[in-house]
Amino acid sequence: MTTITKDRIVFKIAKSFLKERLISKNFNPEMINKYLIPAKLHSLPDYYLRLLESGANRQRSLGVISKPIGGIINLKKILFNFDVKKVTKVYSESDKLLDIIVTSFNLKNSKNKEINKGETGLWYKYCNTIISGATFLNKFKDHHDFYAFVNFFHNDERARNALPLLLKQEIKGFGLALSCDFLKESGFHWYAKTDIHLIEIFSRLGLSKSRIDYDVLNAVIRVADNNKQTPYTIDKIFWLIGSGKLYKDYDPKTGASLKIGRNREKFITYADKILNSIRH
Repeated sequence: MTTITKDRIVFKIAKSFLKERLISKNFNPEMINKYLIPAKLHSLPDYYLRLLESGANRQRSLGVISKPIGGIINLKKILFNFDVKKVTKVYSESDKLLDIIVTSFNLKNSKNKEINKGETGLWYKYCNTIISGATFLNKFKDHHDFYAFVNFFHNDERARNALPLLLKQEIKGFGLALSCDFLKESGFHWYAKTDIHLIEIFSRLGLSKSRIDYDVLNAVIRVADNNKQTPYTIDKIFWLIGSGKLYKDYDPKTGASLKIGRNREKFITYADKILNSIRH
């Protein structure tokens, strides 16, 4: 089986599998279409907010950082409505910024290790992300300038994946996965986040040669190209299978986001069985 054939088969299986999961929960399978449309941002503050949301989109950070303050959007009152120029001018030390956040959101708790100053505290690390993220975006005149910068890398496929590596160096707390998350959720659909769901699915089905983020990212891009899709679309379909979170749809009674259950392991077993039957 050629790589192109395998890429097309797995993607076809994934679409069918996701559709069946939705139908099994009595959801309209067409509802998935809105998850495949990237956001469009219209200002530098929008990009900064998105950067900060991606910075909190890792392991325990959502529960420790985003939820206690009611969402990253609520940082606007101390980040000057996400004006990167003002943030860069006013905040230069993570210690002082952390003090302001702790006071503003009443986070002070002697037993809460996550607000400790120093590299052991998630909030301290996040303050590093806040300041370095603003410093990075402050290099651009406006959102058009930033868009042109990202598009420069996109126009040369040889350089495309160098941009997440550059962001990794510029923004403290960012690795390849968070850099790609920021880019893809900012509307740059030629990127995908190599989270645990994509890593497991792509490595165990043999789509990626390893579990390394960079290898998985390249595999996602290849699968997208071989199916005439965007990496963003590939990311969302496999992520929805793995996480089961329909975060754009809500239960009218509870207000909670809809779920179809975590189906990563079930999908891997199902897809592997089909691939093996084709090989033999």
